[in-house]
Amino acid sequence: MRGFIQIVSGAALALSLALPALAQPVGTSLTLKDSSKTPDHAIIDSAFWRCSAGICLASGGASQLPLRACKRVVAQLGPVTAFTWQGHTLSPEDLATCNAAAKA
Repeated sequence: MRGFIQIVSGAALALSLALPALAQPVGTSLTLKDSSKTPDHAIIDSAFWRCSAGICLASGGASQLPLRACKRVVAQLGPVTAFTWQGHTLSPEDLATCNAAAKA
């Protein structure tokens, strides 16, 4: 019986430590290079972007690689100085590649 209680206690502890990590939202955000062109909102690849003063946050979104998502977004919103897709932040090199897809 004592072994059972230890197993249950250990499982409860592990679960209590894991739940906060699971509850944290996955970040999807961007910073536009030209904040004067900030839209109120946009829907791109099932992600709903809400924007203010050059910063946009998104909820939802298709499962895709961050660089691909960035290219799809900048094609509609313009170049970005920062981009995070579902918790993955693009490097400066990837941002340069992404911004090449920006609308002219």
